[in-house]
Amino acid sequence: MNKKKYSFSLTAILFSMLTFLSVQTPAQTATPVIKGLRVDPSYFYGSHPGQTVTSVANDIVSKAKSTGTNTLFLYAYNSVYGAWYPTTYAQSAVEGGYGKANIFKEITTVAKNNGIKVVAVVPVNNFRTVWTNNPAWRVRTKAGADYKPFADVYLLSAHNQDYKNWLKGLYQDLLA
Repeated sequence: MNKKKYSFSLTAILFSMLTFLSVQTPAQTATPVIKGLRVDPSYFYGSHPGQTVTSVANDIVSKAKSTGTNTLFLYAYNSVYGAWYPTTYAQSAVEGGYGKANIFKEITTVAKNNGIKVVAVVPVNNFRTVWTNNPAWRVRTKAGADYKPFADVYLLSAHNQDYKNWLKGLYQDLLA
């Protein structure tokens, strides 16, 4: 009798679970799909010569929207040339053209107005100015030399607390 009771209880639980799962609609179980596009403002000089940031932003977002893009992964900072937005944060640089004109904000505003999300892309440990100004923050080889795998790569150590504090401040500056 205990076997039957146990078997019935287990069957009832499984049936209840299957019934619950089968009642859910696809909208309840579907994972949102990200249709993303990487946007690096440094390419705009070649594709949009002499245009204003407003004109460039409208064109970029219009093209993204026409492809069904719902998310832009927009570069906020270039490791070599600096921020794509005006900033006075310590040891940071502002890219002299589109950055000074705040292309980051313009694209973000136009994208949001068109229902497109924006994710800021910022390097984690590759900043030329910081690397140049703070030799103690650099990534080192076992022999103690600076680790520079490529000429335009300026790697900073995630183990250096001063660097981590600076990077946190940069992120806060971007969000301000």
